[in-house]
Amino acid sequence: MLRWRRIPELAKRASDSKLVNKGFPAVGRILGAAVKVIITAVLIGVCTGALFALIFAAFVKNSLKDELKVSLSEFSLNQTSTLYCWDSSIGDYVVLDELSGREGKSTWINYEDIPKAMEHAAVAIEDKRFYEHYGVDWYRTTAAFGSMFLHMDSSFGGSTITQQLLKNVLHFDEVTVKRKVLEIFRALELEKSYTKEEIMEWYLNFIWLGHGCRGVQAASKEYFGKDASELSVAECACLIGITNNPSMYDPQYHPEANRKRTATILYEMLDQGYLTQSEYDEAAAEELVFTFGTAGSEGEDSIASDPTEWFTDAVIEDVIADLMELKDIDYKTAETLLLNAGYKIYTTMDRTVQDIIDDVYSTTDNIPSGYVRSATQDLQSSIVVMDPYTGDIRGLSGGIGRKEGSRLLNLATQSQRSPGSTIKPIASYSVCLDRGLVMPYTVFDDSDFTKLGGINWLPNNDDFSNSGSVTLRSALQHSINTIAAQLVDMITPRASFNQLVNRLGFTSLVDDSAGGYSDVGYAAMSLGQLTNGVTVREMCQAYTPFCNEGIFTSARTYSRIEDASGALVYENVPETNVALSKRTAYYMTEMLNNAVNHGTGWLAKFDNMAVAGKTGGSSGWKDRWFIGYTPYLLGAVWTGYKMPETMGSSNPATGMWKQVMQRVHAALGYSDASFKTPDDMVRVTVCCDTGLLATEACEHDIRGDRTMTLYMEPNELPSTVCQAHVFVDICSDTYHLFNEEMCPEECRRTVSVLDTSKYEGRITLPPWFPDGHYPRKSSWDNYYNAFAAYWEKQRDKYSSASAYQTDYDRALSTLRASYDASDPSPLGAVPYVLSELTPCTLHDTDPISGWHIAPVGNFLIDPSTGFYYDRENDILIEPVTGWTVDWRTGYLINPETGEYTNLSGRVVTVHPERYTEDKYSRPKGYEPATIPDTETAPDENSETDTDTDTDTPSGGGIGEDEDKPDTETGSEGETEEPVPSEAPEETPPPSSSSDLFWRGN
Repeated sequence: MLRWRRIPELAKRASDSKLVNKGFPAVGRILGAAVKVIITAVLIGVCTGALFALIFAAFVKNSLKDELKVSLSEFSLNQTSTLYCWDSSIGDYVVLDELSGREGKSTWINYEDIPKAMEHAAVAIEDKRFYEHYGVDWYRTTAAFGSMFLHMDSSFGGSTITQQLLKNVLHFDEVTVKRKVLEIFRALELEKSYTKEEIMEWYLNFIWLGHGCRGVQAASKEYFGKDASELSVAECACLIGITNNPSMYDPQYHPEANRKRTATILYEMLDQGYLTQSEYDEAAAEELVFTFGTAGSEGEDSIASDPTEWFTDAVIEDVIADLMELKDIDYKTAETLLLNAGYKIYTTMDRTVQDIIDDVYSTTDNIPSGYVRSATQDLQSSIVVMDPYTGDIRGLSGGIGRKEGSRLLNLATQSQRSPGSTIKPIASYSVCLDRGLVMPYTVFDDSDFTKLGGINWLPNNDDFSNSGSVTLRSALQHSINTIAAQLVDMITPRASFNQLVNRLGFTSLVDDSAGGYSDVGYAAMSLGQLTNGVTVREMCQAYTPFCNEGIFTSARTYSRIEDASGALVYENVPETNVALSKRTAYYMTEMLNNAVNHGTGWLAKFDNMAVAGKTGGSSGWKDRWFIGYTPYLLGAVWTGYKMPETMGSSNPATGMWKQVMQRVHAALGYSDASFKTPDDMVRVTVCCDTGLLATEACEHDIRGDRTMTLYMEPNELPSTVCQAHVFVDICSDTYHLFNEEMCPEECRRTVSVLDTSKYEGRITLPPWFPDGHYPRKSSWDNYYNAFAAYWEKQRDKYSSASAYQTDYDRALSTLRASYDASDPSPLGAVPYVLSELTPCTLHDTDPISGWHIAPVGNFLIDPSTGFYYDRENDILIEPVTGWTVDWRTGYLINPETGEYTNLSGRVVTVHPERYTEDKYSRPKGYEPATIPDTETAPDENSETDTDTDTDTPSGGGIGEDEDKPDTETGSEGETEEPVPSEAPEETPPPSSSSDLFWRGN
C-alpha cells in the first residue's frame, strides 16, 4: 500500500529519473511541480476536512445536543392528557377537562400482531437496507446530497424508515440544512435507544394512509373492513403503497395508480427475497376487495360532544406554543403531543371564579343597557381575571352566550381590538412619572392653542370641549386626550412603544415604518389607535406593575406539565421584570383610584373595596373597555361587536367588570381593603402651581383649591413654602379688585391670587393669560362645529343614511344636554394673576338710567345684551367689533359696506318695511321723541354677499344656533330675512357684560 509519507520521495525520484537524463529535463520539472501541487492540495483538503469535522462535531455536541433526544413514549396514541384546576371551595385540585387524540381514525397495533408481509413491504419499497444501517443509509444520503448540490434537485430522497418516523412524529417538513442535520443525528440517536422492531412498530402506527387514517390498523379497517393481522400479502402491499402519497395512490379515487404501485412493491419484495416466486405469483394475481369505511372503525377516537370551555381552549394554545419552543417542533406535532401523551397539566383556573364568570357571561341579558343595538349582531364581551402578583389567570371568558364548539376564536386571548384610552396609563402617564418629568399635581394646559413639539397635531377631547388649566391627576380622572398627547410628546412615541414592547409584554404592536404600518406614533401611543389592536389578555397583564410595586408579571393559564408517571416535563414560570419604580406604581394606583371614585370609572365602585381602573373607547365608539384592580385581583373587560360597529357612548364594560368582580370578592372572602402606601414615603400637601409646600393662600385661590395631598419620597419633598399665592379682596359680583368707593361692603370677599414676581420657577398659565379670561363655558357654536366636523367624517362608515342619522341625533342630544348642564360659573373666567387684576367698575352706575358705566368711553352697558349705548351720539354699539347695532332689526351695520350682518359675521338681506317696531330700547331717560333720520336702513336692493361659509369671526357665535337654519336660501344662494312674526326665535343675546369678553377666546 502506498503510504502518504513516501509521496515526496516518489516525487523526487520522478524528477531524477532516467527520463529526465535522456533529454527531457523540462518535462521532468513540470511533472515534479504538478505532483507537488496535487500533493499540497490533497493535504490542504485533508486538513480542512478534518478541521471541518471537528468544528461540525463541536457544533452538534454544543448546539444540537438538547435537540437530539426524542422519546417516542411521549407520542403514544392511547394516553389521555388531563387538565386540573384549583377549587377554592374545597382547597384542592379537581379535573377540569380530559384531552384525547383528535387527529382522525387511529388505533394502536402491537408489533407481534403486524403481518410480516406488512413490515417487509415497507422495507422493500422505502428502505431496503433498514436491517443493516444504524438509522441513516449513508449511500442514499450521499447520493441525495450530491443530487441537491450538483443538480439543484431536492426531490431525490435519502430518508430511512427511522428518519421517516421522526418526520411523522415531529412533522419536520421544512427543507433546511439544520433540519436535515437534525434529522440525521436524531435518527442515529434514536437507533441507540430503540430496537428495529420498536422502530418498525411505531412507523407502521404513525404513517398516514388516506381517508383520515393514521396507522395500518385504522387503514385496514377503513379499506378492507378487518384487522391488520388478517391482511393478505397483496393487501399489505396495497396499504404500504398509499403512504408515499396518500392523495395520488388512494385506491378509491385513483385505483389504477394504486394497482401499479402495489405491483411495484410486490416485485421489490420478490427481488429482495421476502417472497418466493409462488407467493409473488399468488399475490400479484389476487383481486382486492375494498370496503371504503362501510365496516366502520371500532378503534376510532371520539371527539367530545360537549364543547371545551374558553379557559381550556386558552390552555391548549398556551401548552402547544410552549411545547413548540421547548422541543423545537411545529404546531401540529406539539398538538399531537399534547392530545396523546397522557400529560397532567395544572392550570391556574380557580373553579369558583370561573363559575361566576360563566354565569355572568351566559347571556346578553346581563349586559348593562344604554348601548346602541345592532340590527345584525349581538353585542359581545370578553374578560380576563388574574392574580397580578403571580400572573395566574383565575378565570376568563372568550364571549357571551352558549359556546357552540371547541377551540373557537377566543375574544379574550386571540382577538385584537383598539384599546382606546386604556393605553394612556401604560404608554404615557406612567412613563413620564417614572422619568421624573411630571408629578400628579403637575399642571397642564388643555386648550385649542396647545402645540406639540414633535407633530402639528392635537386630538379633540371626547366632548369637544377644553378644560384649561388641569393637573395630571385631573387629566387622568376625566381622560383628557390633549394631555395624553402632551405626555407622549415629552418622551416621544418611540419611548412609549419601547415601554409596551420591552417591559409590558406586548407582541401585537407593529413597527414597520418601511411598509407603511407602524404603532410608533402619537395617535397610537396617546389614544390607542393601533394598527392591529391588542388582546384583552395583553392589556390585563400590562397593568400588573401598578398592582405589584412596579413589577410586571406575564399572565399564564397553567403552572406545570407532568408526564403520565408524574415526572416534571415543564414548569411554566411567568416572565417578570421591573417595569416601573414603586413610587410610580403608587402614584398610578392613587390616580386610577381617583378616576374610579370621582371620574370616568365611577360605575366600577362597589362596597368595602378599594378599586382603581381606567375606561377606554376606540374611535367611533366601536370598542369599550374597563381595566380595573383591587388589592387582590386584576381584571380587564372588552365589549363591542365582532364585526366592528358603533355601540354608542355608554360603557357596558365597566358594568360587566363590576358584576364579576363584586361577586368574586364576596365568594373568596375579600373585603375591607385599601391600597398599600410605600413605607418610605411621606405625606405632604403641595401647591399645584409651584410644587412647593402649600399655604392657606394656596387653598383659597380665586379659582378654587390649588393644593394636593399625596405621599412623596423623602428626597423629593419640597424644602420651601409657596410664596406665589397672596391674599386680596375682590368684588364677588365681578371677581375684580374690591373698589371701596363703588362696591357695596357685602360684595367684599378675601381670596388669593398668583403673584408671579415671587416665584422664579415654571407656572403653567393659559396662553390667553394677558387677557386673564378663560371661557369655561364656550359658545355653543364652538362645541357644535367640532362635533359636526367629526360626524361628517363618520358618514361614509354607515351602511344607511337612517342609521347614521339615528346615531347623529342621539349624540347631538347628549352633547346639547351636557352643554346645558355645564357650569357657567365665572370662576373659570376671571383673572387669577395679581398683575392682571383691575378695580371693579360694575358698581359705577348712571343715576338717570341705572345702567352701569363701561370701563372705557362714556358708554352705558345694556344689562340685557351687553351692548354699549353711546349717550352723546345716541347709537348702540357691539363692543367686540365696534360696529353700530341697528335699533329696528338688531343686526350689525358694516361701517365700510353698509351691509347688515348677524353676530356671527354672516351677511343678511333685510326688508325694513317688514319691521313695525324697534328690537332694542334706549336707556330710561334717554328716549328721543323720534328715531333720528340718520338711522335709516340701507337700501334693500344693496348688494348682498352670497358667501355661505359657516366660519365665524372671533366675536361670533352667541347670537344664533348654527346647527339650525335661521334663514331661507334663494336660488342664487342669498339669504333672505323672514318676516319677524313668522321667523323662529333667535338664541337670546348674552345676559351680562362679562359674556362679551368670553366670546371668541
